[in-house]
Amino acid sequence: MKATHWRIIGRMLLVIAVVVSAIAFRPSPAVSSETAAVTLEGMLEELQLDYIKRGEGFYKIIVSIEDETSMIIATEDMLGGNPDLKLVFLYTRVAQIPEGVQPSRAMLKRMAEINGGLLIGNLSLDGDSVFYNSSFWLGNADSDTLAVELALGHMMRSDARKELLPFIEEE
Repeated sequence: MKATHWRIIGRMLLVIAVVVSAIAFRPSPAVSSETAAVTLEGMLEELQLDYIKRGEGFYKIIVSIEDETSMIIATEDMLGGNPDLKLVFLYTRVAQIPEGVQPSRAMLKRMAEINGGLLIGNLSLDGDSVFYNSSFWLGNADSDTLAVELALGHMMRSDARKELLPFIEEE
């Protein structure tokens, strides 16, 4: 268990290092005298990521790292309907559980152990799927924040799949 925990932390640090090095070599945008409102779509455009917009504030983002691709859903919303408290909620499906199959206690225990080791985000079970979820405040975010969150989401999806698929295949 501890080896898996350190492997996950190691991969998260690797992703952060890759993102930070990519950011360091990207030219800074020109600073304007007027502060524009930060938007999820604006950050996606700045990062030049492939995405599909499915309504106001709802995006399907394609993330590819290490020859693996994930579809991460990102939504922009307001906390309590307050426009000054905007946040971005990210989620991606880790695994789908076959119809009629109940998750085993061992799988649920492993999910709880993984969640216990995460500093950012969590795994959840919703109906017939396991998801990785995360969120961040939009007001003080920039494209670098989004890049790190997407990279972490992709890596956590990949690592969690490797951990949980054996439980699902066993059923």
